[in-house]
Amino acid sequence: MRKSMMQRNPRAVRTACAAAAVIAACGAPLASAQLSEAAAPPSPAPVELGRVESYLNDSMLTAKVKLALLDAPDVSALDIGVQTHKGVVQLSGFVNGQHLVQRAAEIATRVPGVVAVRNAILVKGQAS
Repeated sequence: MRKSMMQRNPRAVRTACAAAAVIAACGAPLASAQLSEAAAPPSPAPVELGRVESYLNDSMLTAKVKLALLDAPDVSALDIGVQTHKGVVQLSGFVNGQHLVQRAAEIATRVPGVVAVRNAILVKGQAS
């Protein structure tokens, strides 16, 4: 009997799922850009566009950081939460050692577009 893809290569499945999330996040702006001029709603104010663009940029940055964490063999990305606001990435969660706390921050820092990293990851058993 053949092993499922998840049993053979769970990391590849996680990476594929994260990539699908990135594609889904990109799909909404592409779909709205394909609206015809007649069907398009009136243009929002520039301030509103800036907020939407900032939100989309932060969402993409979050996905890129999560993908980078998933791609690292020594880090359990499923244990680490990622949130982004105006390019500042906040990491949270619980890991098994201090070296993983530092490694996750190092990975996040290397992602293009990250302005700063706030590391709120705690080591299991040392959380207070």
